[in-house]
Amino acid sequence: MNNNKALVYVIGAVAGIVIIWLVLDNMAKKILLEDFQKKNEEKDDINKRLQETIEESKEIPTEVKKQLEELVERYNNVDDNVRQELITASSLIEIKQYPKAIGVLTKIIENLLKEKYLDDDAFKEKMKKKSFPVLKDFLDHAKDDKFLSPEEFHFANGLREIRNEDAHDLNTRKSKLLTSSAFLSAVDLILKISIKNICLGSNFVQAT
Repeated sequence: MNNNKALVYVIGAVAGIVIIWLVLDNMAKKILLEDFQKKNEEKDDINKRLQETIEESKEIPTEVKKQLEELVERYNNVDDNVRQELITASSLIEIKQYPKAIGVLTKIIENLLKEKYLDDDAFKEKMKKKSFPVLKDFLDHAKDDKFLSPEEFHFANGLREIRNEDAHDLNTRKSKLLTSSAFLSAVDLILKISIKNICLGSNFVQAT
């Protein structure tokens, strides 16, 4: 009889522990989901205001710079290294070095993808015959891995081409529409990749 009572107590204790664990696990998942939704709302709000700025302002780069500065201060899922690069991009916009500013933002995207995939077995297998992976390699793998959507890949590849053109040509000039679209695309990709990396437990590593 005593053994039966002891067994009942043990079963009850185990059941209680399982119930407590399930409750805590659900609470943790709920908090993570709420945090993710909050970051998405912040991202959407920033993108909406950026788009409104593009449509309303004649001095597009100046207004984009303001939004980047606000992003540096407000957007808490972007770490200190990204924030420093954003400050650099803002400074370049201030002196009208727009292609170079786009290049800095593209470097942020490259480093976010580099941090995610440098230790990825599938990526390392692809890079066996290549000594040094470049942005295109990371973009191609991110698309194949479905980390980037086809649209995100398209915009990121466009930024890569703008950066490469600026690196090889003197005094490159782009239309205001293309410049604005590039800034919008770059900021949007930085936000999206940062959020995805945080949700997957990654951190940004400083550019080298």
